[in-house]
Amino acid sequence: MALLLQQHGAGRAGRYQATGTIQHGRCDILEVTAETNTILHVAAEQGHDELIRELYVRFREEGLLSRRNSALDTPLHCAARAGHAKAVTVLVQLGQDCGESILGCKNKAGDTALHLAARRGHGAVVEVLVSAAAAELNNAGVSPLYLAVSP
Repeated sequence: MALLLQQHGAGRAGRYQATGTIQHGRCDILEVTAETNTILHVAAEQGHDELIRELYVRFREEGLLSRRNSALDTPLHCAARAGHAKAVTVLVQLGQDCGESILGCKNKAGDTALHLAARRGHGAVVEVLVSAAAAELNNAGVSPLYLAVSP
């Protein structure tokens, strides 16, 4: 968080390059991992809810909330798979606040974040997601609620 604040400063100091990325001193905010995860994917996967909020506020126009990686996971998928209920709550709230429809996003397997949380037994995450969206079926025709109660 300190590095982000130090690099970004008070204003929008970034500049676009020919590649379409934004430069912020030492690294690009849109740099991705080999799996094409953005910094928001990584923060979500690690459960850094305060950093998620800060990144969203500072880089809202970059569309990081709905950005997909190579498996078509959004940051919400990453947080749900890892079982980070606070991070999931923040991502859901941010999505609702800005009108981005991220709850129903499906990855390559056809799973929503709710499917991933249910499959991994992350009850607190399932509660957050169930209260936020209707359950959907994955490509195999399986609902997240079925995954939650099956052994």
